[in-house]
Amino acid sequence: MTTLVSWLGVDQRGPTSLYLASDSRFTWESGETWDYGRKLFASRSRPVILGYCGDVLFASQTIAQALDLIDLGLLAVDTLSHAEHGLASLKAFLQSALTSYPKSQQRRFSVICACRSGSGMTSTFGVSEVSWSADRGWLTHPHTLPAQSAVVLARGASGDATFGGADKQWRKSDVGGTSRAVYSAFCDHVASGTDAKTGGAPQLVGIYRVGAAITFGVIHAKQRWLSGAPVATCDPRATLEWRDDLFQRCDGHTLGPLPQAQRHARPAGL
Repeated sequence: MTTLVSWLGVDQRGPTSLYLASDSRFTWESGETWDYGRKLFASRSRPVILGYCGDVLFASQTIAQALDLIDLGLLAVDTLSHAEHGLASLKAFLQSALTSYPKSQQRRFSVICACRSGSGMTSTFGVSEVSWSADRGWLTHPHTLPAQSAVVLARGASGDATFGGADKQWRKSDVGGTSRAVYSAFCDHVASGTDAKTGGAPQLVGIYRVGAAITFGVIHAKQRWLSGAPVATCDPRATLEWRDDLFQRCDGHTLGPLPQAQRHARPAGL
């Protein structure tokens, strides 16, 4: 089961950013795994990010197709309406695709869509979820955003193998209530191995107050990763934004924090 987390970043002026993080492990019914699977997607031209959990093949293929349409302005996505019609266009696209999908291969899935409306200080963020299962059919759920930096939603395993335990520990620390606390908790959960179906490198996408969505490069286990794939080299001139497990802004060439980046220390006891 994918571990997928969304959270909102908030400063003294209000919401500043919105993120999705996921692991990279695909797990088959046979128990076999592959730790290089892409689970998150970011628009190159619009403030829209998408992720999924559940069925891998259907969700990954349809999300990639939907994102091409979104980038070209052929599919309008509105996650900001707290009503059933908020994700009507994306839901209709997924419904159409599932209609022709072999019934023997149809398995439950959820697609998380996060976006920003407007730009700058007057911008607003939203997160909604479209899901399907054989027993419940299609559901659309808009999520309420927190008043401070905190988790919007978390999807994954149940019981002791949940992200919630790590998140609770970081929330109790002296950096609780920050974006970096949520991301570091997520990285701790992935690295812990408590969920056998969660693994590989973290993936990270996000939206700021201005500009299109961002796919972040990740520094994890002293290696570079992008969307679940290892990155062997990085041109020093590359403009990709990199983050490590402490959410520090890093140099993708040296793997260390950027000279001007704020340093983050791991809280005592964690």
